[in-house]
Parts: sequence; structure tokens; C-alpha cells
Amino acid sequence: MRKFNYEDWNIEPELETGNDDFVFGNYVDWDRFRQDEEENLLAYFDIQLPWGEELFLSEYFELLRQEVFQNTSIVEDCDLDKLEITTQSNIISEMVIQFPRRKDSKSDEIISAVFDYYGIPSGTEYEHELPEKLKYWHNMLENGYLESEYENYRKYPLKFGTYKKTISEIALKVSNTSDTLTKKALILSSFIISESLLKSAIVSKIPKETAISKFSKEILSKEIDNKLRGSVNKRNKLYQFH
Repeated sequence: MRKFNYEDWNIEPELETGNDDFVFGNYVDWDRFRQDEEENLLAYFDIQLPWGEELFLSEYFELLRQEVFQNTSIVEDCDLDKLEITTQSNIISEMVIQFPRRKDSKSDEIISAVFDYYGIPSGTEYEHELPEKLKYWHNMLENGYLESEYENYRKYPLKFGTYKKTISEIALKVSNTSDTLTKKALILSSFIISESLLKSAIVSKIPKETAISKFSKEILSKEIDNKLRGSVNKRNKLYQFH
């Protein structure tokens, strides 16, 4: 069975930021994605839902042979087995039924159940839950927005005052929300920001090399990056080496 693959779609995550425009990370509103891409998603899975159309019984039976209806209880749950007969006939093949319109009460339930079957996410997913390629911190480092972590912290060091203010803001948001997923996202953001403060402090202790070639600078930058992303011992040694 074909399942939803986010890599087949141009998904643009949104940024969650604080009052100081500090980025907590990305999030994706999958319910809005479902709504915006509804027709494309149905075509992607080759699902036929002839909203508002009149169907001969043979067409209706063919419709119900689709995998999603065969392997779920959507037909019974959404009353697709109780559709109105609009044209009576003594000949079964000439009987006509009315398929629901998209704005009918059960239509949203039908769409939701179909999308659930094919594994299309729902709700809102935050930084720690997203696939790697949709994460803000992954994109920032991998897609060329920064030369390296080392170069970034050299140019844009995280000041303790900014850190303290942002952590206080996160703590306030955590205490004011009851949503578990939001709490997890905020707590993860606090870890990321604390990690950024540590790296910024380490980089501030590293002497700036000026009398070396561009090639040597790139090698040095890459080596420092590896240590910044490495174990605690590697970072401690880097901090002490100045």
C-alpha cells in the first residue's frame, strides 16, 4: 500500500519565534496542509470521491472497491451505505444514487478518515517531532544559510542577557499552556538555546587566526565545528585550549 511521503511535497514549515525574534524552531500545521492540498492529495493516492454526483449502482459498487474503503470501516462509519436513491427502477443497473456533496455534514469525516488511512499527519508537529529535513536547525546548517557553527557564533555571539530573557519567556509559555506537545517543543527549545549559549561561550575563547590562508581557515573551521558538535570532553578541551 502506498503511504504518504513528505518528500514528494513542497512543505514549507513555519517559524516559531519569541518576542526578541529568537527562533525556537519549525512547526508544520498538518491540518492546514490537508485542507490546502486536499484535491492534490486525493489525486496523489488516486482516490475517487465524486462529490455531489449521481451514480448508477454499478458505478457506486466500483467506487467502493477502492482499497481505502475495502480496508476500513469508512463506508459504515460515514453512512456511505445509506445513500439516497434518486432514480428508482425495476432494473438494478438503472437505479441511481446520490453521492454526498463536499459541504455535507459527513464529508469532512470521510476526508479525514481517508487521509488517516494513508498516513498523512494531522494536528501540529513541532521541531522535535518533524522529519530531519523539515527541522529549522537542520536547514540552517545544511542548506547554506551559515558557513559553519563556528563562523556563525563568531559573527553572531549569543549574549547572556538575551539568553536569560528568552529562557524566561519560554518558562512563562510552558506554565501558561496545557498542551503536552507544545510543552515538549518549548522545553526542547530551551535545550537548544542553552546549547547555543555554551557554544557561543566556547567560540568566544578561541583566538582569531588572521595570518593563515583561506584553505587553512576552512580546515580549521571544519575541525572546530566537529568539536563543537562532539562530546562534552571534546568541547571542554576546546574551551580550555586558548
